[in-house]
Amino acid sequence: MHNIAIGRQPVYDRQLQVVGYELLYRQFGGQNQANFNDGNKATSEVILNALTEIGIKTLVGDVAPFINITTAFLTGEVPMPELPRDVVIEILEDIPVTENTLSGMRRFLSMGYRIALDDFTDKPEMDPFIEMANIIKIDIMQLDQKTVKQLASRFKEQRKKILAEKVETYEDFEFCKSLGFDYYQGYFFCKPEIINSHTLPVNKLKVLQILASLHDPTTNASRLENEISTDVTLSYRLLRYINSVQYYLQKDIDSIKQAVLLLGWDNIRSISTLLLIAQITDKPFELFKTGMVRAKMCEILGTYLQPKAKEIFFTAGLLSVIDALMDMRMENVMEQLPLSDELSTALIKQEGIIGEVLNLVIDYVHDTRISQPDLFSNPDTISEAYMMAIQWADSTLAKLDRMDTDGSSKSASA
Repeated sequence: MHNIAIGRQPVYDRQLQVVGYELLYRQFGGQNQANFNDGNKATSEVILNALTEIGIKTLVGDVAPFINITTAFLTGEVPMPELPRDVVIEILEDIPVTENTLSGMRRFLSMGYRIALDDFTDKPEMDPFIEMANIIKIDIMQLDQKTVKQLASRFKEQRKKILAEKVETYEDFEFCKSLGFDYYQGYFFCKPEIINSHTLPVNKLKVLQILASLHDPTTNASRLENEISTDVTLSYRLLRYINSVQYYLQKDIDSIKQAVLLLGWDNIRSISTLLLIAQITDKPFELFKTGMVRAKMCEILGTYLQPKAKEIFFTAGLLSVIDALMDMRMENVMEQLPLSDELSTALIKQEGIIGEVLNLVIDYVHDTRISQPDLFSNPDTISEAYMMAIQWADSTLAKLDRMDTDGSSKSASA
């Protein structure tokens, strides 16, 4: 890849399970922002990078890829390579309804692809597109609630799947869910649903308490071992995790004290923080995965800037979703965690070197327009870090899943 990368945005079902990823064009131009005036070129780069450079499975796993196409691809003026059969072809809002574009839609449907109308606008001339489309995407930020209700009712009667775009809050999600929307896109899962009560659920309170001890600079080895040992699940998963091949250890570690001595406090803090956050189960799983991708991407990029502080960059990325996990404002979470001023400032204001890297990572993972600070002269560094982070997150999650499955099996057979 040459200064080209692919972003992705998850598509959720009503149970907040990820059923697909929309693949997004990324380019760092001279103006330090995403620039895709040539839609055909953008689509070509996304498809080619997804199929050849990166691999569809690496990008989306076992869920469906959503790919935007232009008029030229739809009509066959620009040839479309063969795509996996679970691809959802997104018809952009500026594609005109003509005999050629309708013929292109019929061709894609005959090949087994599903069709989605992107950023749907309710115009009479769109009726032929609507008739053939499988999914209608409605941008709820651009429409009032009355219009959204009318469109949802209309398309449900026509037995169309409807997808709500730009779902920014849990209130948006609940509103769209009440209207029968099938799918959802947006950043709502990364924003906290603020709880009016001052009391956290027990498991979240416990997680916060242990996190506080882990990151307290006055904590000594004995106290650290004590805190981890009070959480049986954390202790078990920590020992299982650090005995994995990832660390290439010569012998198994069978105690928390031994783990601290061999791997060091910074490593144990990072791993324990990861495993603790994984114990919060009342949030969409993708939120935890997002934190993991951010953490690893921050760590990789941070290594270029401050190699000896890579664990701090990792922690910043991982804790960047802690407000949404805890349903608290970031400022309030920071009041309960004895983090360094540098790390707290990075998380609250995204300032300082750690904050700049975190801001870049968040923009890259979620936005279609990307600023590129002068931290990295080669933009490929950023795109490569993103792909490495995705692969690490997928691999680590599979490892954690196997640990839990093995643990359950052993418990059941004991």
